[in-house]
Amino acid sequence: YEHDSDLVAVAFHPTLNRIAFTATPVDKSRKEAADKGFSQEVFEEDWVRAQVFLADLDVGGTKPQPVKIDGHPSDVQWSPDGRRLLLALAPDPGVDASYMRRRLHVIEAETGAIVSALEHAGKLGMATFAPDGHRVAFIGSRDEHDPQQGRLMVASTSGGFSKELLP
Repeated sequence: YEHDSDLVAVAFHPTLNRIAFTATPVDKSRKEAADKGFSQEVFEEDWVRAQVFLADLDVGGTKPQPVKIDGHPSDVQWSPDGRRLLLALAPDPGVDASYMRRRLHVIEAETGAIVSALEHAGKLGMATFAPDGHRVAFIGSRDEHDPQQGRLMVASTSGGFSKELLP
C-alpha cells in the first residue's frame, strides 16, 4: 500500500489479516500554497484532524478505508474479538486538547459508531483492552490538576467512570 501521509499509530487485528492505523491526511490546499512559497505555520490555526483507517493485508487487498469518527484520534487498539476499536480521541488537534481532553472511546470498527465513552479527568497515557474484551486498562492522572499521567486505571468497555488500581 501507499499512503499519502505519515502514520501515527498502528494495530494488528487479532487474526493478523487486517490493520487499523491513524494518519493525518495531507491538506492539498496547504501543499499547493507551500509549493508557491507560502510555508508559514500559524499556531493552532492550521489544524487537520487525523483519521482512522482499516486495511486488509491479504495480497490484492483493497485500499485502506477511513472510519468516520468525530474527533482527533491519536491511539488505536483492536478488541480481542476484532469487532471494535479502542481510540484515544481529542476534540481537536490542539495542544491543550491533546494533553487534557483526550478520552477513550470504544467504537464499532466497521461503522465508527461509538459504543461507549470511558470517563476520566486529566491526562491520558497508554491504554489496552483486557483479554476478555470487557475492560480497558490505561495509564491516567488522578484529576485535571495532576501534572503527570502515571496511575493505573481500569474501566468497563460499556462506559462510565474509571477505577484507580494503583495510585
